[in-house]
Amino acid sequence: INTVYGQKSTQSLSLQEISEFLSTQPHDHAEYTTIHAEFHKRWAIAIASLLFALVGVGLGIGTNRRQKSGGLALSLTLIVLYWVLYVTGDNLARAQTLPPTIAIWLANLLFLAAGLILFRRGWR
Repeated sequence: INTVYGQKSTQSLSLQEISEFLSTQPHDHAEYTTIHAEFHKRWAIAIASLLFALVGVGLGIGTNRRQKSGGLALSLTLIVLYWVLYVTGDNLARAQTLPPTIAIWLANLLFLAAGLILFRRGWR
């Protein structure tokens, strides 16, 4: 990427620069997987806040006052769990064990499923 965009690091590229790189470089380019993962990481982190809200609403609907005292501990646990899943997905993408699209979005997909289950369960 340094040959294309000077001395910019992957994290300092704009989404437009990343999109241009992905559309012009062959899939077997040495840095293609890293840049492809970076593209998905930016969107996955942005969507994560909505998923945390969905999980939070799902948990909030199904709890009563006696159960709310552990909310802070549960919130911190969920944040750490998301981050562990997210970093694991990033490592799987960098190692090319899974395609970046699947690896990066894995944590979000799991939290979406959990949020929908909690929301549905709390709604009953």
